[in-house]
Amino acid sequence: MGMRWNKMNLMCQSLLFVSSFFFSLSLTASCCGGDSHPWPPALSAKGGVGYRQDKFNWSIAGPHGDPNILSELEWEDLEMVQAYGEFRYVSCTNYVIKIEGDVGHIYSGHNTDSDYHKHDRKDLFSRSENKAGKGFVYDAQAAVGYQYRSTCSRFVAAPLIGWSFHEQSLHLFDGISAFEAAHPGTIRPLVALDSTYRARWSGPWIGGDFTARVESCAYVFGGIECHLARYHGLGNWNLRPEIRSFIQRANGYGFIARLGGNWDIWDNWSLGVLGEYRRFCTRKGSDHLNVIAENGDLVSLRSRLNLAKWEAAMVSAFVSWRY
Repeated sequence: MGMRWNKMNLMCQSLLFVSSFFFSLSLTASCCGGDSHPWPPALSAKGGVGYRQDKFNWSIAGPHGDPNILSELEWEDLEMVQAYGEFRYVSCTNYVIKIEGDVGHIYSGHNTDSDYHKHDRKDLFSRSENKAGKGFVYDAQAAVGYQYRSTCSRFVAAPLIGWSFHEQSLHLFDGISAFEAAHPGTIRPLVALDSTYRARWSGPWIGGDFTARVESCAYVFGGIECHLARYHGLGNWNLRPEIRSFIQRANGYGFIARLGGNWDIWDNWSLGVLGEYRRFCTRKGSDHLNVIAENGDLVSLRSRLNLAKWEAAMVSAFVSWRY
């Protein structure tokens, strides 16, 4: 836990440092070419790379709700390198079209899988600890809105409405059975573990973004979005031959907040830094488990999905072009 928050603090400090650096450059620059093009721009595009860290967890209840937490899985410290892009168009009548997306590769992380006999995480009977440093994530969204300008256009803002899609494709491998009620104190490797879980969030959102021109060549921008999401989870556990797959569904909600700054370096090109935080959570939903019965028939067992929760924080450097 302490290590994770130390990393988050380092990300925040890095964002503040780079933003301060760009701002100080803008104060010392006498001319940086930013006035040679109309402001605000009709077209703009960003592309960048950065670091991202996610955490994700879900839990289900037992049959008929007993126990209230039967199984709980937690992915923590999912570290990844991410690339993203954004395109924005503003018409001559101030209508806005915005499209953005990103893709990330997970290179580090770990997972804990715990099972309980009794309510409220009591009477633990199984726990495994697994590596999770494989997989990928991607996000895509589009929005439309209307842009408003302040006097002299030093500040522009746009309320937006859009649709988004987010996916985390997660892997479990190189695990150990850390606790078994039948053999307490025994730790054994989970040979050939290669299980997968895919989480998808999709739905509409409303929000807005802004850009403030603090100097002739320095800008601060940001935005916030409030999301409604339909959640779909699909799992495949390769070490349980009787389990074919399980599907989880629920309705949820979330928000995305971002803040950044950029500085003109030449003509209509600029460099910048962006920080972003996401938090999504479901309400109670359903869990459908497909198992092979003793007679060979495929049987679907239904239980309650208590919740699924996803958090992500990222910091990126980017190049921006405007016209």
